[in-house]
Amino acid sequence: MTQTLRYDFLNKPSLVPDTESPSTTPDLSITRATKATMVDADGYIREVQSGEARFTGATFAHNRCLQSEDFTTGWTNGNSVDSVDATVSPPAGTGITTVTKVAQDTSTLVYIRRSDIEFNPGESVVVSVYAKAGTCSIIYFNSLGRSATDSSPQALVWFNLGTGAVGTETVGSGTIEDVGDGWYRCSMLITQPDWASSTQVEHGIYLTHADNTQTSNFS
Repeated sequence: MTQTLRYDFLNKPSLVPDTESPSTTPDLSITRATKATMVDADGYIREVQSGEARFTGATFAHNRCLQSEDFTTGWTNGNSVDSVDATVSPPAGTGITTVTKVAQDTSTLVYIRRSDIEFNPGESVVVSVYAKAGTCSIIYFNSLGRSATDSSPQALVWFNLGTGAVGTETVGSGTIEDVGDGWYRCSMLITQPDWASSTQVEHGIYLTHADNTQTSNFS
């Protein structure tokens, strides 16, 4: 029997195979020791880093959050503890191999955040996370510029992991995508004309019990 491997680079510029491929289809990897260039979807020549895949005509995006899959490095816990949870399967088709469980204590403000995400002043930023409800089904994002004059306004968006719905949006604009098996990709777009002097953004993922509520009653 012949098995066909399907990678739809035109419609899905990714090293992860599309959903029509057999479950045994491997993720691809790339090795390149130097920087290179590509032509993006807007026709601009973009520089890509060593080891980064190039797809002509792709939308150019760069993950500015270092250690984004490792909450033990660069992230700060607030009244919470994170640990690897081997009992929960990662979201399929994302390339994610490890699930981190964030557990709250009995405090009223529960979060995990970092304050050193680099960006160009005044540009738009999308922050996102794959999340699945445990004992908590509502999370919210809280982002703000990291300069003395840019700490306000905060960008806030709530997400309901039980219903798959975006809740209250303040400054930020939220979307939620069902990726199967109870997992959702929660995203917030921040357009930052009021953060023109910042070169860093602080971003936090907070656990709560109700929409438009920043504190919790987990006690």
